[in-house]
Amino acid sequence: MNLIITTAEGEELTLIPFVVCPLCGLSRKVGKNGRYALIRKKQGIESRAVKYNPEKETRFDTVNFFEEPFISFRVRTAGRGGLPEAFGLTIEEALKNDNEEIREMARDLLTQIKFQAEELLNHINKLI
Repeated sequence: MNLIITTAEGEELTLIPFVVCPLCGLSRKVGKNGRYALIRKKQGIESRAVKYNPEKETRFDTVNFFEEPFISFRVRTAGRGGLPEAFGLTIEEALKNDNEEIREMARDLLTQIKFQAEELLNHINKLI
C-alpha cells in the first residue's frame, strides 16, 4: 500500500510505508513485493524469510517463538553478498545452550525484551 501525495510545489511523491518494531526499532516494509526472494527461489536458494514468512507479510502475531529462531547465527561471506543463516536457536535452546556466552546473550536480550514489552503493553492499555 503505497501512498501518493502532492507537495505544495505540485510534485507528486510516492511514499512507501515501513513499520518500526516497537521492541527493537528495526523497520521493515509493509506489504513487501518479495522480488529478491523470488530471484533466490529461482536459484534454488531458500531464504530465511521464505522459510519462516512465506506470505511476506509484516505482522506481529505470526512468529512462532516456540519453534522459530530467537538468535540467528549468520556466516560472514567476506563481501561476496549476504549473510546466509548457518543455524538458529529458539529461546529455550539459547537459554539451555552449552556455551555460556550464548546463554548470557539470550538472558540479556530477553531481559531487554521483557522490560520493553511491559512498557509497550502498559502504553497500549492506556490508549485502547
